[in-house]
Amino acid sequence: MTTELPLIEKLSKLTKAGKVKWERGIQASRLEYTLPEFSVVLDRKLRVGGPEYSLTIIGNRGEIVDRFSADPVPEDPSQLEELYEMARHSATGTREEVSKLLAVLDKIA
Repeated sequence: MTTELPLIEKLSKLTKAGKVKWERGIQASRLEYTLPEFSVVLDRKLRVGGPEYSLTIIGNRGEIVDRFSADPVPEDPSQLEELYEMARHSATGTREEVSKLLAVLDKIA
């Protein structure tokens, strides 16, 4: 069993539960989750055939521990894309903003 899928599943579960708070990176497509020992970076690069998603684990000294993209996760490559979207919502506060918009629209209706 590869380590990529369990990592993606764990991060997805914790992100969905609101226990992992992602932040925007210096590039618009980059999302980061930082712990004392590691940082996890999700990235989306636009390609001709569609976006490519990647996950990079960085050690506390700045060294790359591991990096993989959706392609080497043959079990379900869309899981990395789903994690990216959940992380993006976490980093941008999308749920909260949509809730605010709904409240404003409720006042109009």
